[in-house]
Amino acid sequence: MGGMRMRMEPRTPPSPTTPHPGAPRLPLGRRQVRAVSVDPDVALAYKFPEVSFAYDERNVALYALGMGACGVDG
Repeated sequence: MGGMRMRMEPRTPPSPTTPHPGAPRLPLGRRQVRAVSVDPDVALAYKFPEVSFAYDERNVALYALGMGACGVDG
């Protein structure tokens, strides 16, 4: 007995900035954009993907200079 097979995609949580279908469109120059309402519960429950960072002394020094550090700072 052959049955119908359905491929199920994993469900991803909605983005906190996804416009809902009834959102009004607002003019922005010559383009039309949709107003976006943010659901606080969805935004707070959003799980960001895990990200790892690696940095060395050069990156730290450049960051410090970018933040305004100088040789006199302690």
